[in-house]
Amino acid sequence: MNRKGTHRLLLSALTLAAALVTTTAANADNLLRKLAPKPRQLKGQRAADMVVLSDLHLAEGRSDNGKWSNREQFRVHKQFDDMVGYLLKRQQRAGNRKLQVVLNGDIFDFLLVLKAPKGQKVAKTGPERHHSATEAVALQKLERIGQQHAPFFASLRKVVNAGHEVVFTVGNHDQELHYPKVQRALRKLVGGNSGKAGQRVKVKSWFHHSGDVLVEHGHRYDALNNVNYPMHPFRDDKGTRRLRPAAGTYLVTEWANALRESMPAGLEIQS
Repeated sequence: MNRKGTHRLLLSALTLAAALVTTTAANADNLLRKLAPKPRQLKGQRAADMVVLSDLHLAEGRSDNGKWSNREQFRVHKQFDDMVGYLLKRQQRAGNRKLQVVLNGDIFDFLLVLKAPKGQKVAKTGPERHHSATEAVALQKLERIGQQHAPFFASLRKVVNAGHEVVFTVGNHDQELHYPKVQRALRKLVGGNSGKAGQRVKVKSWFHHSGDVLVEHGHRYDALNNVNYPMHPFRDDKGTRRLRPAAGTYLVTEWANALRESMPAGLEIQS
């Protein structure tokens, strides 16, 4: 066979190989589409829409002089309420499709709450107040957050009152949400006096799973911010249950908080 014939044969072989690869890829793609699991839905129901937010870091709010505390990072109540209003109108236009607002960890920053609620004294000082909170201290901190961020909880109440769900997952700055009494207090903050609305407030100790979507904060995979037994991050201290702090917790309570206090007003540090 001469050189020209060889080239033609080679070109034909390459064309055939390309066609086979294309066909095989298409068949593989079709096969994968058939085998891929479909989102599980209850019969007669459509899957809920989902909006995920994280790391809002609501803390102790304003100081006694009315100015924002240097430890406060969430200062946008109106913008948050505007967003909630937009989401609810969108759901109405979509035939009142169900909505899940997933607040995915570090929504609250208990490590930055050093002041007591108005009319109260600080429950404890030292390690119990800062990085190894008991349930009583955690409840007092949440009460402070609730007082200082009442518009935020009013916005979330609109979500549950409209029949939708609000889901909290625990992050490394709000491990206090593991305490049962803190969870009950949070449901009341969001749901108000309506027991039914409070039932639409969920607290997940690790992750939230809906259909084919899994949502988690992610600190479990960071050596600085993970703790042993993440579903039960407590230690017993002479009969008193306390949170087991991660290494990163000490960085916030022993270093970052002090730095915030020394910073000029208006500057911020993220932790």
